[in-house]
Amino acid sequence: MISVYRLATYILLSFLLLMTTACSALTVEDAPATMRADLSMNVTEMAVARTAIVESQGSANATAEAAMTSAAELNTLNVALYATMNAAAANGITERRVLQNDGGAMPAEMFDLSSGTMRFEQVGLTAHIRESDRCFDEQNNGTYWVGYFDSIYLVAVALNMDAGTQFRVNWLREGEFIQESVYVAPVFAEYQCLALEISNNNGQLTPGHWAASIVVNGEPLMTRTFTIQNQP
Repeated sequence: MISVYRLATYILLSFLLLMTTACSALTVEDAPATMRADLSMNVTEMAVARTAIVESQGSANATAEAAMTSAAELNTLNVALYATMNAAAANGITERRVLQNDGGAMPAEMFDLSSGTMRFEQVGLTAHIRESDRCFDEQNNGTYWVGYFDSIYLVAVALNMDAGTQFRVNWLREGEFIQESVYVAPVFAEYQCLALEISNNNGQLTPGHWAASIVVNGEPLMTRTFTIQNQP
């Protein structure tokens, strides 16, 4: 009986040892295979990074080429403008700046008059105009200080203005009507500066919130507001 018991015990221990060895073989990490997988992933990531670098270089090159093209075009325009100015000077044509100057009235060359439609541009306020053409050199659509002006003008550039056009400005202080200024076009004007004023000769330009409401041929056009204040 003792021999049979020992034999059974030996068989059981051998079986347990065999099972333990098999399980260990299944759970042990395959180091070489893991290293090969990691290496493959690294190679893939490096390839993606190289592709991104190439694409970035392509974008940078395209941007640089576009910038050089724009610079070349601008230089061409500058050369053409300079040549035009020289040609004009050689033919005795007086130099004239046609770009807007510090908010002043733009010349006719700056507007498209081809449609023939009457309209009013650069509508605003100022305390000073040129008596020669009643155009303005600057606008002030904000605050006027008592003692620094004699009159305030509602100014505009009229384009394709029909003969007989009535341009009226109603001057209001704190919503109360004070005065009206009216201009009636005697003839057709493709381009003309308008300046309708309210004078301070009788002291009516007192501090407060003011409005200049424009009516053209009986139809409201727009309103410009401003403030008159005492000197600080």
